[in-house]
This record gives sequence, C-alpha cells and structure tokens, in this order.
Amino acid sequence: MKIYTITCHAVQNHGACLQAYALMTYLQNLGHEVEIIDYRPKGLYSGYSLWACPNRYKNRTLLRLLYIVAKLPFRLMLLPRRWKFEKFVQQYLNISPNRYESFEQLRKNNLEGDLFICGSDQIWNTYYYCGTDRAFYLDFIDDKSRKVSYGASFGFTSIKAGYEDFVSQKLSNLNAISVREESGKEIVTSLGLNSTLVVDSVLLLPYSHWKSLVVDRPHEKFILVYDFENSELIRDIALRLAELKNLKIYSIGASRLSYANKNFRNKGPLDFLQLAYDAEYIIGNSFHAVLFSIIFKKEFFIVRREDGLNSRMEDILRRYNLITRAVVSQIDDNKLLEKIDYNNMLEQLNIDIERSKSFISEQILLAGEY
Repeated sequence: MKIYTITCHAVQNHGACLQAYALMTYLQNLGHEVEIIDYRPKGLYSGYSLWACPNRYKNRTLLRLLYIVAKLPFRLMLLPRRWKFEKFVQQYLNISPNRYESFEQLRKNNLEGDLFICGSDQIWNTYYYCGTDRAFYLDFIDDKSRKVSYGASFGFTSIKAGYEDFVSQKLSNLNAISVREESGKEIVTSLGLNSTLVVDSVLLLPYSHWKSLVVDRPHEKFILVYDFENSELIRDIALRLAELKNLKIYSIGASRLSYANKNFRNKGPLDFLQLAYDAEYIIGNSFHAVLFSIIFKKEFFIVRREDGLNSRMEDILRRYNLITRAVVSQIDDNKLLEKIDYNNMLEQLNIDIERSKSFISEQILLAGEY
C-alpha cells in the first residue's frame, strides 16, 4: 500500500524529526511503501534563512539591513546545526522527490496514494503557522483516498480565538481523527467530532529499535539539559542535582548555557538520542524529553514553560502517574533524589500503544477498501 505522511519533519527540533522518522518506520515495518511529503512552507521554514527578517521591516530597507546584520553572526554559527538536521532528513527519512513550499503547489501536484496521514506533533497548533495551514489537515487531497490524522496535537488546551470554524471544517473532512493528548481529544469533542487517543509515534517503536541507533560507549556521568527557554529553575535544579550526585551538566540545543560543563549546540537528532541514552538524568521543558526519558527509563524532571506549551507534557505525566516529575518551583533534596518506579506505568502505557497500533491497522484496512 502507498502511504503518504505530512508533518513538520524538517524543522530544527530533535523531537519533530524523530517523530516523523518513527511513524514512517513503523508503517514501513508493516510492509507498506511510505513517503513523507517534503512540505516546507515559507511561513514555517523562512526563519531558517540567513536573510530572514520580520514582516514589519519588509518596506523599511535600512531597518531590514540592520536587523539582518545583527542576526547574521548567530545564524552563521548555527549553520553546522542546520546541516546536521538536514543530513538526518536526507539519510533517515524517505521524503518525496518534489519539495513543496505552498498549499497551492501541493494541490496542483495531485499526489496519488492509498492512505494519507497528517501527524504527529503540533501540526494543529493554531497559535503557530502550521495550525492555520490547510495542508496539515490534508485539504489538498480529494475523497478518492482515505485521509486520517495520527497523533496530531493542538499544542495548547484551546484553539486560538477566531480559528474554531476553520479547524472544525477541516477536521470534518478527515475520515478518522486521532490525537496525542487528552486535551486534544476534548477540543475535538467540543467541535462535535469523534477522535481516538493515541501515543506519540516515537512510542510505536520498541526500545530495541531506538537502542540500535545509539552505541554503548565509555563516558563520564552527566545530567542532560534540554531547555528551550534558558529557564532559571532548570538551571537551579541541574546545579543542585549535579552537586548532590557528583555529575557533570551537558546541554543540547541552539543556545549556550553558561552553567553547563559542555554545550552541544550543533548537534542533530541522532546526537540527541545518544545523549539521552547516556544521561543519568534528563531535565528540560520538552515533550519529547519526557518520551525518550520513558523509553530509556531515565530519571527526569520537566519544568513548566513560560510560552504556555505545557498541556502536552502535563497530559502524559498525569496519564502515566509521573506528575511528580513536573516541577513548578524549587524542590527539596529528598524529592530530587526520589527514583521513578517505571513498573507503575507499564500496564497503561502498553494498553495505549496497542490501541494506537490498532487504530493504524484499522485505517490501513479501510484504505484498502477504497
């Protein structure tokens, strides 16, 4: 069966790349021909250009030039990081031969397949570009093929005001809807539609698969920090834990953290996997930091984000009895040193994984009847 997926596969975010890889690989392992549509709309990817500039400076030549000049050193410094991500995309993702930069290009191309899947990740986050782009709702596909979502996320607990009718209309055109969070399921229900709760695609692949992508190697013991916001609370927790456990602090991400012993700024998804596998503890404010902590059975703490993107993390922590790992303020040493009982969550996790696999199998079966 020919299956196409569409998601934010090439953004410079470790979790985004790995979830795209995971869904593709799981479907391939079922024996299907899978292609990720190489959709890179300017509204989502233009920020990676060396010459990117906010629209407010569009007609102000001098200010535009000054802005670009000010940003250029930092952007040049991150070019190796960009190349790392692109190398992963080219080597590990089976992307379409054609690249599309707009919904109109996609619609004109008339892709033919048996099943089209949008997701997973925050493709329906209406506070960002992707959630307002018709392509991420498979609106470019006619009714000759089955159209479903897998593990789609709204990012927040609500749709941005003014986009409710847009989202409702686009979701109504899908043959089946599955979402990644309880909060997402509640949003779909509020629109009068049905949905299935599934796990993020990285959980579809077993530990053994992720283990095959890393190596056992000698290394010093360390805490891995994955921080999108230069959080003071993450810093304080990491420093105290490092002192208590005599650990180094490693950071992975675009920003340099002054308190880290090592900063891995220009690293791609496989480097993130290796560091997560090697780490003694993982501390961050990332949804996929949670997931790979679970996959590799790591001790971890997750700090609330100021940008409001917390429902994804809180949903999964609550569901698997890990909510004590969500941190909103300083915690005492005893709680810092508490161990996670992973056996306490395995039954529910396995149930959710099997339901997710059943959803996919059902959609493939129904697609075969078209």
